[in-house]
Amino acid sequence: MPRNCQTDKLQRTAEHQGSSSMKRNNNLASLWNAHAQKQKAQKVSSSTPNQLIIHDQQVGPEIPCEEEIHETQEMEDQEARPENPKLLVCMAALNPANSFAAFDKDKLMKLAKFYPQDFTSTDLVQLSSQLNMFIVDVRNNTRFQQVKNLNELSIKLVETKKHDRFKQDYLLLKLVLILPVATASVERVFSGMNYVKTKLRNKMGDQYLNDCLVTFIERDFFRRVSNEDIIKRFQAMAERRVKL
Repeated sequence: MPRNCQTDKLQRTAEHQGSSSMKRNNNLASLWNAHAQKQKAQKVSSSTPNQLIIHDQQVGPEIPCEEEIHETQEMEDQEARPENPKLLVCMAALNPANSFAAFDKDKLMKLAKFYPQDFTSTDLVQLSSQLNMFIVDVRNNTRFQQVKNLNELSIKLVETKKHDRFKQDYLLLKLVLILPVATASVERVFSGMNYVKTKLRNKMGDQYLNDCLVTFIERDFFRRVSNEDIIKRFQAMAERRVKL
């Protein structure tokens, strides 16, 4: 008798679990059907008023097209690059015009932190102390009063041998000078890549692509190279085949 009671109890428990799992599955199915009907209604409403489009295919997760992916990547890139205006503001703090009127030590320290590979924690401490001495030195020096831009400032620092005294300041100045050039070079490379690596030549290797981009981007330089120089260059090259 106890064994029969236990068997009945297990049977009732199994039936209860089965009914609960069935209810859960039914709820999920009803939710999925409601979602599918909602998407079908949106598709029908998005069509023209004089046309009725019936979608019999199974509704699943929408796959974004290539244009949507490209737009999303551009938006993510723009959001991931908030440093661009900050860099420009920090670069302006080193402007030597009007006796370094725009000098701001805090902005220059922020600018140095954008280059962690060039400025370690120790270098940042040295830069902080050198900036205090640097601004006092150049403002009191008559040879720096006529300096108007960063190019003239770098030349004047080398002429007065102050680039050895203020090494961290001079390094920061060099990074500021090459930043616009580096940005323009990257933009030129990516714009030129659309012409070199087309859909018909999308399997180019990295080395071959690099060589083609160099000749395409620096075409003004290669126009000055004569065909005779190229022929002499190839004739002077050693043979790859070795005679056995």
